[in-house]
Amino acid sequence: MGGQYAGEVAAHFLVVKQELGLLKKLVAVGADVVGYRADGDFFKPKDSPEDCFYFGEEILAFAACFGSTEIVEYLLTDCKVDPWQRDSHGNTALHVLAWWGFYNTNNWKDIDDRHNRDKKLKGRKPLPPSTACLGGTFVLIMDKMKEKLLNENLPYQNPLDALNRQRRTPLLVAVQRGHRHMVHALLEASGESQWAYGRVECMHYPLTYIDEPSTRAYFHKLQTATTPQTDTSAFETDTTALELAVDKEDKALLCTEPLFRHIIEEKWDRYAWDIYNTWVFGAFLFVVLIFIEILLIPKHPHYKLDGTLNDAYISRLDYTSPEAGRAGWWRAANEITVLLVILMYLVAMISDLVGRKDKAPWSRKKFIRLVGIRRSFATVLVTFAVAARFSGRDRPEDVALGLMAIFSWLCLLNYTKGFKRVGPLVMVFYRVLKEDLARWALLWFSLFLGFAEAVYLEMHATGLDDWTNPWEAVLTMFKWTFTQGEFEQLRQAIVPDLAKIYWLVFSIITIILLLNVLIAMMNQSFTAIMVEEDQQWHVERAKIVLSIDKKLGNFVQLVGFQREERGPYYFALNNVIPHAKYMARTHSVNEQVPVEPTAVNLPSVMASANQASSSGRH
Repeated sequence: MGGQYAGEVAAHFLVVKQELGLLKKLVAVGADVVGYRADGDFFKPKDSPEDCFYFGEEILAFAACFGSTEIVEYLLTDCKVDPWQRDSHGNTALHVLAWWGFYNTNNWKDIDDRHNRDKKLKGRKPLPPSTACLGGTFVLIMDKMKEKLLNENLPYQNPLDALNRQRRTPLLVAVQRGHRHMVHALLEASGESQWAYGRVECMHYPLTYIDEPSTRAYFHKLQTATTPQTDTSAFETDTTALELAVDKEDKALLCTEPLFRHIIEEKWDRYAWDIYNTWVFGAFLFVVLIFIEILLIPKHPHYKLDGTLNDAYISRLDYTSPEAGRAGWWRAANEITVLLVILMYLVAMISDLVGRKDKAPWSRKKFIRLVGIRRSFATVLVTFAVAARFSGRDRPEDVALGLMAIFSWLCLLNYTKGFKRVGPLVMVFYRVLKEDLARWALLWFSLFLGFAEAVYLEMHATGLDDWTNPWEAVLTMFKWTFTQGEFEQLRQAIVPDLAKIYWLVFSIITIILLLNVLIAMMNQSFTAIMVEEDQQWHVERAKIVLSIDKKLGNFVQLVGFQREERGPYYFALNNVIPHAKYMARTHSVNEQVPVEPTAVNLPSVMASANQASSSGRH
């Protein structure tokens, strides 16, 4: 076929229709099941699940996505299809399964819950069980990929480490798409069981492409510990699973996925909590420095009530004269400290810009995130204040210092997000400020300005100070919003009755209706955040931890361990085996040939196992 269905052949149709018999007959007469790719516009990846028909282009990927276990096995075994084949996007079949969120764990539910839930919420019929349950395609393809790794010299140690053209592994694709169950299945597939006792199992999970410091350290050792040096550029990515989950603020992954949650908790307990407290103390110290600066600054001569005292005015550049006194020395020391802090901000900004990992072209969001609004704004304000100081302009300097005072206290408030008791309340404040208040202000300003103009036309001829010009009229109407206006002024209007009607309608709409709408919006935001208070705090804590990791760079303390000198870093985690999996495992063990029982010293076994686990983690 051509056009939007370019590349689609009869084999694709038969795979979709689950017609294994017809597919075998087609192959028997010489049909090619390898060389055709369904890469027309109809099969391009799209964000909307309802309009997307991207199934990996290759016939094998089609079969995997439609849950055709028998067809997948036939293609891999009889037709000798390469399990590592890729489509035009560089995706293997595992990438495509991760893109859709299709996974397999002993015939449990094999599709992302959110996919079906979204369809129900939109009033559409959810996927039927035959489509949602994919059998063993995920496990089957991965096993075949592992077999090829053993038989051939491929540049990967694990099928789950394969990168597509966007430098994404199947795990990164699943995280980016928000498929929580697929992420868990991929992590379980990569983990290695070390020991089990009852329903408790110790697993070792490789941290490559999950934790950025561990990934960076692993690739660095590969480069430096081999002769000749190994080129790892083909395996490196610009992000990791934890970074993607934090950028998306995926509460489901960060709070319910055991590996992600325990990595963040381990980092937080080991070093992030202490560093974070240092950051908070530094922010508080900066607030104190700005406060002292404003407290000690000499008054402008125009502030003097008695003009004869103007001669006693001390220049702001005068720190050492007898008139300045001891306060001048304190002011000089304080201002030098503030300048040193700003210099540290500049050095940190330049370091972040020069040492950034991502060499892709700049975008506004990337630049703001990397440079930081707080550091940039503080640097601009202090630079402006210094320029005003040396030019002898006191008023611009006062404006800059006033903005800095407001800004520094807001920054200190932002730093409190890491405290579990205060953080959710700060998030409520910022959410109301950025979302609710902005939407409400758009509606309020539309009515407010209209009524302000109408009342001004009725009151401008009265000669009252509150109505001398449109700007004063706007300020007066703003006071009316909070019932601070003087009703008696309306009696002097050109048409008093019309002015009173304006005031009555304005009061009903803004004071009674719109203010209550704002209160309801704020209450809804407060309820939404406080219901998920614990999850919201976990997300904010994860942001803080990753931010600290980036600041520390190569000096960060690794939470993983290496089992061999040039191997990847692992994280040990004790999991509770799900009941269904535990019963299936117990049933399979009971069916084995019985062996003679041997005496086992259970306490010594458990002690050695715990010792091995603790030594591995630390």
